[in-house]
Amino acid sequence: DITLKKKHEEKLKKLAVTDRLTNIMNRRMGIKYLEKQIERVKREEFPLTVCFIDLNGLKKINDNYGHLEGDQLLKGVAEILDQNVRSSDVVARIGGDEFLIIFSNNTISEVQEVWDRIEEEVKKRNKKTKKPYKISLSHGFAQKVKDDGLSLDDLIDKADQKMYKDKQQYYS
Repeated sequence: DITLKKKHEEKLKKLAVTDRLTNIMNRRMGIKYLEKQIERVKREEFPLTVCFIDLNGLKKINDNYGHLEGDQLLKGVAEILDQNVRSSDVVARIGGDEFLIIFSNNTISEVQEVWDRIEEEVKKRNKKTKKPYKISLSHGFAQKVKDDGLSLDDLIDKADQKMYKDKQQYYS
């Protein structure tokens, strides 16, 4: 049956690009998408901003409340990120507790409003869920413009370094 075969092919395609736990774009596809956006920046004159995000305290939550609770937290964070970005933005899970948002054709100052919305949703979720822990995210922005010489790795590394500066506030 061709219909069954087509459904199976569609399911395999989705599995290849989607993180199984969070149901958002996986690392491989997120990096591939970012590569394409960087190529667009080189051809056209528009900025590209990435936001590197780390979920604070996941190990402690896994150790104290179990990995199932940690997995639920990761799903909840992915949902918050995905539901609060614009349709033109892309969210990918790039590591255990790390996420990347790719903002095409936006400067850091323009995407700050999106981040503010995400932080507001985290506060609401913390109040509403009454968990014995609080959701906490650290983030860092980096921007690519046409002739800045930043590679994909440089861009991610720059955002990651800024995220670690933000994370220092969490641990102080």
